[in-house]
Amino acid sequence: MKISPSHSPCAVYAGVIIEGGVCSGKSTLAASLGDALHWAIIPEYMDWIVQRGLQAPQVTSGNRFSGFLEVEGQRAASAAALEGAAVADRSIVTLLAFELAQKRLDRPSSWPVVLEAAIAAPVILPHRMISVRCQHRVRTARWLARGNPANSPFLDPVVNDTLNERAERTASYCPLLILDSDTLSPAETLRKALEFVASSSPAVRNPSSFWRTQDDD
Repeated sequence: MKISPSHSPCAVYAGVIIEGGVCSGKSTLAASLGDALHWAIIPEYMDWIVQRGLQAPQVTSGNRFSGFLEVEGQRAASAAALEGAAVADRSIVTLLAFELAQKRLDRPSSWPVVLEAAIAAPVILPHRMISVRCQHRVRTARWLARGNPANSPFLDPVVNDTLNERAERTASYCPLLILDSDTLSPAETLRKALEFVASSSPAVRNPSSFWRTQDDD
């Protein structure tokens, strides 16, 4: 789709956004990094919903994206009200990647309409991006150990690979760090993340540049 320089007038920014598949260690890193930097932490979508007693959108329904996009608007409003920087656990990249993965799996998907909806909505964009990776078998074991269903679409390798790919695309927009939580301890992961934040300059670019990284044309 054609993306104009005026797109995403409602965007706000997080000092760093952390992306990764389920049970990859990203939420643990987000909490540790926020505490270490004394930055606010914007919870991921499901945690946000649970903490506020909201109704979670049905992942298998056709209106799932609009439901999660509404939650993203709430997260963006919270980030905009902060006086300092924030660590955001997940971002619009997660929502777009899930829809694109469903298209690639020949399942019902609203791609690319969802991209147009996201561009027009209040969202959190990254000054920096950290992508946390973890082997599928490790993520699956952690997921099942928490009592989650084995047939969850979040566990699909295509969903995880698409999310990793979309996170990598942001490297042309903002500083990107990729961390392998299989080979790094939580302390090592935090140390590398802190070094990354300290050594990288936050992206200050037109939001349209970000949306071009997520377009699949």
